[in-house]
Amino acid sequence: MILSAGYIYTNAYWSQFSISTDNGLTWYRDTLDSMSRANTGTFDPNDANRLYLAGDSAWSYPYLRVSTDLGQTWQRLGFGLSGSVLVFYPVPPDPSLFFCGTTTGLYRSTDAGATWTRKGTMTNVRSVVLDPDNPTNVYCGTAAGVYASSDGGDSWQAFNAGLGMTDVLSLALRPGSEPVLFAGTNGGSVYRTLPPTAVARPPSPDPGPLTPGPFSLLPNPCSGRARLTVSRCASALVRVNDVTGRQVWSGRLDPTDVGLELPRLNAGVYLVRLVSESGSATQKLVVQE
Repeated sequence: MILSAGYIYTNAYWSQFSISTDNGLTWYRDTLDSMSRANTGTFDPNDANRLYLAGDSAWSYPYLRVSTDLGQTWQRLGFGLSGSVLVFYPVPPDPSLFFCGTTTGLYRSTDAGATWTRKGTMTNVRSVVLDPDNPTNVYCGTAAGVYASSDGGDSWQAFNAGLGMTDVLSLALRPGSEPVLFAGTNGGSVYRTLPPTAVARPPSPDPGPLTPGPFSLLPNPCSGRARLTVSRCASALVRVNDVTGRQVWSGRLDPTDVGLELPRLNAGVYLVRLVSESGSATQKLVVQE
């Protein structure tokens, strides 16, 4: 069950989402198709009107939908996902970064859920948490224990010393100067530990170009067109996605460029993303009538 702006959303077995606007006294059904199971739902931390619903259809096929109007209409996402979705985790510092745990593994999306890539070899991923003080530190709870990554999910190692029951159902992280990681297990009580400060990762033979530096979009909001300006840049790709994750335009910056004009866009909200071989940066662009 999730609550936002006076709306209550809840999901039930084979019943999709139901919505209440009067604190649960009355409920009405959403506009989703039937015969799919909603295992998890969450609001986008960067957009209060954007709601994700995830689960499965026919028991094993992934099911991922997004609504940008509080559940009135829905669009399909999830290219690259496999298995039944058990947990869906948006990353607040980056509006386009999400993790998804399924029965077949852990998946990461860098385009607001439109496409997904599997990370690690874990299966039955039921919980994902990130350290808000250092979002490159990621932890996931699985049927085979806890796994940790210090590079944003690119490499993983098991983290199960002292864990009496490795069938992990949930994780919770208390951040800060003295962080504590909690693991809730299947019939084996709750365990706590100090999270690792670093996880081994394979060395890179070539560090590649510099990560794109900060960039600006002016004017923002704009009336159709805006200019992207960078303070420094390696060779980088510029992608413009709409709120559903669909790419509407792409271009390229060379190391000598200080910016470029974006194309004329229809009214709406867009995510403008700079991507180089070693990093990325994202900003939101609002286009008005």
